[in-house]
Amino acid sequence: MPATVVDGTLWKGWESIRKRLAEVHAETNGSQVWVVECYQGVHHEELMRELQALAPDRFINTRDLFKSAEDIEAMTYPYLTDDRLFGRRAHFSYTDFLDEEKVNACRESLRDGKGWAIVYGHAAAEIVPAPDKLIYADMARWEIQMRSRRKEVNGLGVENREEAPSYHYKRGYFIDWIVCDNLKKKVLPKVDYWLDTHIVGTPKMISGEILKEGLEKTAHTPFRVVPFFDPAPWGGQWMKEVCDLDKKQDNFGWCFDCVPEENSLYLKVAGELFEIPSNDLVFYKTRDLLGGPVEARFGQDFPIRFDFLDTMGGGNLSLQVHPVTQYIRDTFGIYYTQDESYYLLDAEEDATVYLGLKTGVNPDEMIAALNESQQTGKPFDTEKYVNKWPAKRHDHYLIPAGTVHCSGASALVQVKRSEDMSYRSQRSMVGTSVFINNMPAFAYQHTYALAALYPYATQAAKGEWAFQGEFGYSFKRNTALGGKYGTKLKLNVSHIRSLDKDPVEEFNGSTYGTDGYKSKFFKVGGETYYQDINLQMEKKLTKAFKLNLMYMNQRYNKDVVEGHGGTIKSNIAVAEGKYQFNKKLTLRAEAQYLATKQDEGDWTYGLLELSVLPYFMFTVSDMWNNGATNLHYYMGSVTFNYKAHRLMAGYGRTRAGYNCSGGVCRYVPASRGFQVSYNYNF
Repeated sequence: MPATVVDGTLWKGWESIRKRLAEVHAETNGSQVWVVECYQGVHHEELMRELQALAPDRFINTRDLFKSAEDIEAMTYPYLTDDRLFGRRAHFSYTDFLDEEKVNACRESLRDGKGWAIVYGHAAAEIVPAPDKLIYADMARWEIQMRSRRKEVNGLGVENREEAPSYHYKRGYFIDWIVCDNLKKKVLPKVDYWLDTHIVGTPKMISGEILKEGLEKTAHTPFRVVPFFDPAPWGGQWMKEVCDLDKKQDNFGWCFDCVPEENSLYLKVAGELFEIPSNDLVFYKTRDLLGGPVEARFGQDFPIRFDFLDTMGGGNLSLQVHPVTQYIRDTFGIYYTQDESYYLLDAEEDATVYLGLKTGVNPDEMIAALNESQQTGKPFDTEKYVNKWPAKRHDHYLIPAGTVHCSGASALVQVKRSEDMSYRSQRSMVGTSVFINNMPAFAYQHTYALAALYPYATQAAKGEWAFQGEFGYSFKRNTALGGKYGTKLKLNVSHIRSLDKDPVEEFNGSTYGTDGYKSKFFKVGGETYYQDINLQMEKKLTKAFKLNLMYMNQRYNKDVVEGHGGTIKSNIAVAEGKYQFNKKLTLRAEAQYLATKQDEGDWTYGLLELSVLPYFMFTVSDMWNNGATNLHYYMGSVTFNYKAHRLMAGYGRTRAGYNCSGGVCRYVPASRGFQVSYNYNF
């Protein structure tokens, strides 16, 4: 990832940071007041614990100086409303969140000048505007969104970590981030040290001078922000391959690649990447970055957003319209709107773009149809009201504000040839040992136990031709096949073959420059390594109950993958039901059957899983070989989740065999007894 290189010192990890701060304090005589200001979204527990380890004479948490959560909720409600997405931009400052009497008492206590005091938290730099040392703990908005999805953060002055991520984003966008940004603009020019807190437990720190030098340098040279990717209800499969993303994800709908208010930016100091919000650059070097006329129009807002939208192998993008300037100002308190353009990097033959209302559309009729769809779930007849245009690769569409638009869906087909792509840390090893690289397989990554009983691993050493196609279709709501809630069908086909290889003659007993064969690039070999044809159906039967069904036909060449066992042909059926009693309590059940005449014969699997959000999950399962061995592989477990921590305790029996996850396959030995595991997500 491109980064602006800056000479200077970087402190990494809490031990190093505390050592530096202790040295700075030791260099000063007398009493001092230090301020540690924070952006919304930082992990307060971690920061307070590590800063208190400096053993100051006084440690003041600004959270104790805020108004009550109830008062702040009442103050902010008119701007947030009850709507899931829409609100109105507020113009609060930290003084609106603070209890004036408590702040005055705090300031009075600091005037005694005794000892070393650290004032920590939101609004610390507002409470103490002229500290002896000023430190800022920063956070990019994309990381904040990730933490809110994991229910790890609260908004300013409220306890809302359990709320849906959409409400977190709305509170941040319309209120909290504005408040934080306004104070950040004031403190950035005079800060002493800047903290990168994006990686939990591994902060990094640079001086304020190094930060400002990096921003100055970045503003006068081409630079790249740090992109981020996110799934979407309509997301596709194109970016997975082109951008080499996680194949285990269902889809990726978004790639934000030039959105400074959400993306981050890298500086490189002392060989280490130092991550800051891109907005820091916009705030500090506004005119240098934007120019005078743009600054006069948009202030300290970067007026361009660039992102990828992927619908290939997915569904239609949501139908949307961006308001005209007057409407967005009057309704949402935002002083500029969004004009868009679509540039199609790739498209299938049947690709389409929905753009603009049809001539003669009755506005009242259309609004009535939209309201009916919202209230009853009846599908909105898009093509009755909106123009549908054929689209091809490299087409470019200008979409002014006020124009209804969305992009259409398409299918995905992908092909991969790999040869001699294995790298080992010890060249003499064979099998699956000591591989440095693990190439993900061009096959569907199953999560159901019996569907994943025979997992395929890419044959990097042997080489392979891999073909995969995925096709999906959604039956609309309130149709014969869609029912009340709609029905989704997905067909995935994977077929992996050997390479065609012709032996070459030896020369003086050697085959220099080859592995003993020649291979025509486009010729497929005669041996099938793996085949998976699976059809899945997702059906919501009631508001609380969802049913997933799958049929899978599989051919698994055990000789190739594991070194013995022949080719296993199997048929697999899966039924999964999920019932949500309420927001916190969900019961999930699985029933699976695998039928085969090879290997150990047929298998039956059953599972019950009770989720009690946000902390517990109780699971019982049994995988029974009702073929050759008649063994039951049973398991009962309790899982506890808290923030980044996951603790699981269980008792049962596990089967020996290969287990694959994320393209990495390993052999798991048989076991029986108690199991305890602990995971920490960084």
